[in-house]
Amino acid sequence: GKMSQNFHTSYVETLGKLETQYCKLKETSSFRMRHLQSLHKFVSRATAELIWLNEKEEEELAYDWSDNNPNISAKRNYFS
Repeated sequence: GKMSQNFHTSYVETLGKLETQYCKLKETSSFRMRHLQSLHKFVSRATAELIWLNEKEEEELAYDWSDNNPNISAKRNYFS
């Protein structure tokens, strides 16, 4: 069967709008993906820093800070 002219025109217009929306969706999706990758990179680096900081904290808490420790002056100089 043959399409009526009005139906054909309406179909072409609707298809054009759909293609435009699809292109915008792909662009937005790509933009969002780049931001998510950037966020993932930041969170990964921050996590690594927090792990390092936690390890250092544990070292400092376990350290003998009393004057009985022969290395205490070197440790104090490190922090001053």
